[in-house]
Amino acid sequence: MATTVKVAISIPADELASIDSAARKRKTTRSELIRTAVARVLAEEAERDCRKRIDDLFSDPDVIRDQRQTAEQMACDFGGAEETW
Repeated sequence: MATTVKVAISIPADELASIDSAARKRKTTRSELIRTAVARVLAEEAERDCRKRIDDLFSDPDVIRDQRQTAEQMACDFGGAEETW
């Protein structure tokens, strides 16, 4: 299990009340709710970054050309030469 440390953060009172309400509703602690929310945000950010790198890669004209050539070769190999790519 990972070592945990206590941290102090500043949160507006109305937001803290919403956090506490959400934690009670989910039958969890404030800390667990915040940990879960932060983990989700970080995972979404990592996924967005990954998707951007993939999108950037596949928007490269050289990669597009290579992918098209590969697809055309596969179509020929599998008898789909009449289809245009």
